[in-house]
Amino acid sequence: MGFVAAPGSSGGAVAKRYADGKGNESAGTLDDGMDIGVFARGPSGREGDGKVLYLQRHRITSESTRVSVIVDAAPYEAGIDPYNKLLDRVPSDNRQRVSLQAFGPRGC
Repeated sequence: MGFVAAPGSSGGAVAKRYADGKGNESAGTLDDGMDIGVFARGPSGREGDGKVLYLQRHRITSESTRVSVIVDAAPYEAGIDPYNKLLDRVPSDNRQRVSLQAFGPRGC
C-alpha cells in the first residue's frame, strides 16, 4: 500500500518577492530549484524529529506548481523548502500537515 501526500486546506502556494532597503516588496518571477519534502511523524510530534520520506529538488515556475509524491509510509507533513535554505520572511509556513489518500498495489 502507498500513500499520496497532499497539502492541507491552507494551500501550498509559493511566491517570489524582492525587497528594497526600505522593506518595500515587489513580485519576482519564479524559476527556481526548491526542495520538496515529505516527512513521517516523529516520536515527539515536533518538526525536527520526523523521518524523511521524500526530499528532492524540483523546478518551480509558477505559484500554483503542483508536485505529486508517492511515499512508502504514512506522511505527516509536506513542505516547500522544508529546511529553510532560502530567505523567507515567514519560514514557519514552509511545512503543512497532509491529507492522506491510500491506494492498493494497482494504484486504486
